[in-house]
Amino acid sequence: MQFRKFLVLVLVLCAGFFSCDAFDEDEDEDENGNAEYSSYDMQIFDLINSHRKEKGLGLLKWDDAIYQQCCGHSKAMADGSTPFGHDGFSSRCDKIKPWTWAGENVAMNYSTEPQTVVKQWLDSPRHRENIEHSGATHSAVCAVQRAGGGWYYTQIFITRK
Repeated sequence: MQFRKFLVLVLVLCAGFFSCDAFDEDEDEDENGNAEYSSYDMQIFDLINSHRKEKGLGLLKWDDAIYQQCCGHSKAMADGSTPFGHDGFSSRCDKIKPWTWAGENVAMNYSTEPQTVVKQWLDSPRHRENIEHSGATHSAVCAVQRAGGGWYYTQIFITRK
């Protein structure tokens, strides 16, 4: 029995070690100094677009300026310098102008499955409204893991003409 517990512990630790690259919260920068999104961020973004496609809605275009604002907010929530929620949303929006409509989804959970956060948003009427906004044209999402395990997510949607 002790060996089985030890083996499970070793497997869990190894899984965590080998899965960290896929969910690296620290973005690298490209040769122009722009933040590069993680594959985890892109998985969430792709799931949102898949849902929009199923609903007959236009696909969202990735926007690097939005991404930077999402990452700043997710990091601030993760490190506790901003409370969980939408504090500062209008300031983030000011930095991604021009737009004619803007919405924001935030989430917090302990899952490393991108489907979990998307389901969490789709199960909430207000978050679903942002995802399914027919006029939304651009978006980005950023997931940041807090020291100790919890994930903080920010996704901003805008309509750009």
